[in-house]
Amino acid sequence: MITAKKVLLLAVGGGNDAVSSLLAVAQLRRDHQFSPETLDVLCPLPEGATYHNLRATDIPDLHEIAANTYRTIGPKRITNFPEAKLSTSGYFHRYYGADLRHGSLGLLQVLRALAPQYDLVLCVDVGGDFIAQDSNQNLLSPYMDSTVAYAVQHLTGVSVLGMVLGLSLDGESTPEQARAAVTAVVPSYSGRLTPDIMRFEAVYYRETIRPIRRSQTGDLLTDYILEGLRPHTHTYNRKFHLPSQKFSVDIERRLEPWCYDSYILFDPMTIRNRLIVPTQNGLDWVRKTQTSQRRLCHELVSQTCEEVFVATIPDIFHEQHDAIVRGLQDCMHAGTITASIGYRCDGPFSETLP
Repeated sequence: MITAKKVLLLAVGGGNDAVSSLLAVAQLRRDHQFSPETLDVLCPLPEGATYHNLRATDIPDLHEIAANTYRTIGPKRITNFPEAKLSTSGYFHRYYGADLRHGSLGLLQVLRALAPQYDLVLCVDVGGDFIAQDSNQNLLSPYMDSTVAYAVQHLTGVSVLGMVLGLSLDGESTPEQARAAVTAVVPSYSGRLTPDIMRFEAVYYRETIRPIRRSQTGDLLTDYILEGLRPHTHTYNRKFHLPSQKFSVDIERRLEPWCYDSYILFDPMTIRNRLIVPTQNGLDWVRKTQTSQRRLCHELVSQTCEEVFVATIPDIFHEQHDAIVRGLQDCMHAGTITASIGYRCDGPFSETLP
């Protein structure tokens, strides 16, 4: 039984995890009598984008997201921002956004100021990046997950609980890697999703959120919940953005039936991997975690952080590698960006920082 009355739901990976949290809450209500009087959301806001119409709070780097909040990257307005829609959905009392421009150390300060008013911080992740082990080289977006992990592992004075559902449905862990990760964190509870109790939330995703921002993981989960579909393979489309170009590649991943309906509760203190480090910003994370032997794509890819472009090219883009490098060089020559940091698919770490 989860008896907390004031809960802060931390959407580990941002907007998509906030959507999946609706399913998580429905399941916890059934299995653990989860019925908080106050349920607020904290959604990490990755650097590289500019956010508009945020409501200020008394806590630095913490904002309230409103119905008219939107984000831009450079001059381009990004329309796929589900957080604004979720903020008025009625599922949550307050919908906060935490600016990650000061890295894991900055997020820790936000949580230290915000969390004491709650009985529980519930960290929800869909897919399993949050608990991935070092041996998993398929990760494409571990930056926000590891940033959140560092912050909650150093948070004191409030109970913290982790929840992962849809294990490996994001295509970044094989079923075997997901099983190994679950064993490594020693879950306090392992359960099965009950489709009948979350049909309303699944329809809300499909009809309201999906037109704004489609999630491949969200599609797989809702197709299972609403139609009982559990395909054994799925083709994931991965994108690599430059300021002036977009590259994509299709990757087929194998899935198993248990991936669709399994979830675990666990202590986030038991997560162990080399990506969980103290950082002052995203570039600091890149320098501390990536080597020529470990090349990971992440949320900073194709985003400009104070005119510094982070270009970590994962191996899945090896056939387009030369074109990506030429595009990056063209951007630098044109003055679109002034510096870059990253890896070649086939070479060592390189920097062109001043």
